[in-house]
Amino acid sequence: MSDKMHQPSTDYIAIDTETYYDSECSVSELGSHAYTKHPNFQTLLISAATPDGSVICEPPETFPWEILKGRKIVAHNAGFDRAVLRATPGCPKIPEDAWIDTSGMCAYNQLPRSLKGACAALFDCKVSKDVRDRMKGRTLEDLSQNERAEFVQYAKEDANYALRIYKELLPKTPQHEMDLMILAMNQGEYGVRIDRQALELGIDSLVEARRDLIEQLPWFPDMSPGSKKGLERACEDLGIPAPSSTKKDAPELKIWMENYPSGVDLIKRLQYHRKVDRTLKFLRKIEGRLTPEKILPFEVKYYGSEITGRFSGAGRLNMLNLPKAPVEGVDIRGLIIPRAGHKLAVIDLSNIEVRTGAMLVGDTKMLKSIQEGVDVYEAHARASMGWNGGDLKAEDPATRDLAKVRVLALGFQQGSKRLAEGKGLGLKRAEQIVREFRRTNPKITARWRDLEVGLKHNHAPGTRDYVNTLPSGRELRYHNVKREQIKAKLQCTASPTKGGDGRREAYYGGRLYENECQALARDIFCHGLLAVQRAGIRVLFTVHDELVAEVPSEDAEATLQQIIKLMTTPPLWAEDLPLGAEGHLCLEYTKI
Repeated sequence: MSDKMHQPSTDYIAIDTETYYDSECSVSELGSHAYTKHPNFQTLLISAATPDGSVICEPPETFPWEILKGRKIVAHNAGFDRAVLRATPGCPKIPEDAWIDTSGMCAYNQLPRSLKGACAALFDCKVSKDVRDRMKGRTLEDLSQNERAEFVQYAKEDANYALRIYKELLPKTPQHEMDLMILAMNQGEYGVRIDRQALELGIDSLVEARRDLIEQLPWFPDMSPGSKKGLERACEDLGIPAPSSTKKDAPELKIWMENYPSGVDLIKRLQYHRKVDRTLKFLRKIEGRLTPEKILPFEVKYYGSEITGRFSGAGRLNMLNLPKAPVEGVDIRGLIIPRAGHKLAVIDLSNIEVRTGAMLVGDTKMLKSIQEGVDVYEAHARASMGWNGGDLKAEDPATRDLAKVRVLALGFQQGSKRLAEGKGLGLKRAEQIVREFRRTNPKITARWRDLEVGLKHNHAPGTRDYVNTLPSGRELRYHNVKREQIKAKLQCTASPTKGGDGRREAYYGGRLYENECQALARDIFCHGLLAVQRAGIRVLFTVHDELVAEVPSEDAEATLQQIIKLMTTPPLWAEDLPLGAEGHLCLEYTKI
């Protein structure tokens, strides 16, 4: 974006914490907060690297805590280290805004998040985690003198690597993105209040439902509910072959169900059992992580989406992707309630990706209609579908539904086959709709072509990287572009991160356009998000283009309107973009 980069200073220190872990006391299983509350948790070592090159490493009892006071604290995965230090006796209080997360800086710059991956990509050096792996179930007292020296050196190196990454990426990371990293940490640490009684009732209900569903599976109790052999035997009894996949959206399962209707009921029972079981496990995770005050801390991954930069859930408890519909009457969203004396304010930016898409292709006619208050899908219908009537939603809902499909799917180059499958259309009708959309939206199709040409031919000097710079100033980088044969078709592939796990994905004009629409929507949303946070309003979490805040009951309505105003005030680099939002107040979390 257009604001200045984070300004360098010598008043910082990089740290690394090393902690005890075993199979049960594990941050990957429990999340940072519950991990530090586990009875086996222990801080083993703290290392600190300063700008002058000195590095120290000590157990908490002998660590010189005064060197942290008044300084910025740099850490790789700062949310974890922050939780560890808060649980470590002797550590002074460190302000929330003092933390700098180098894993977040890596993510913003489309580098691997892990320290090992980041160092390989940035410095071409190998970082071994063997020492850490050997510490499972061990404390300092369990180590020989040589093992302890090796462990101390390992911790020192991690602090030094964090320092090097900070110095390397500081000039490339804007201040507002650093602020977003802290905001993401604060959201998870503050947590949400849970209706404990409703949670317990939900667990009881799901336990009973799961028991009933298991008993309906013909191979139980001889074999487990998820037994592949059990399913094969049940299908054999029906005189049909077992499906190769039982995943709900698997194309091969759809074909199987069409060919073998006698097995449909069996598969649906199995799928529903999985859904109930998955929901029950989620509720039990919530139960296991609740504080005595009925607060659920959770983790938010800043820049969780490698290209678009949107936040995502983490810590094996994804609070940013909760089920939309109740399961057996249990609504997970409804378990989230405000703290005493507060209400929840839920605000959603209206059709933001449609608006950013129009902005990117210069569709001034559509933007003008939206500015005048016309429904975005009606605006599309008027611009390219020949609609000249009145309120489209009221007068011709079928045409509005088609307009919605055109905007949200065909706009990103969805083909006729997928359209036909997704909407239950005949292939000829789907082909006609796709042709008509592309004929009447030349600016969008031209954007597809321009982006694909850029991907194939316009690479950053000395690299095979394609860089798409957004109006916000953020760069979307596609690393090491190649043309590869995939399913008998020559396609362009690239890696969303530099180095990393070597994963490559296929890209084409429509997908690149979708990426930039979503990424720009994210930047606009985050601009409003920071404005809300700076106004002193407590944001609990965000879900794509939705913000959930906790506001005092006495002025809840006024605060709701304030949030809407802040969220619909565009940044200077998009000052002519018409934004809209809707919101409501509630005593339990519900979607708009």
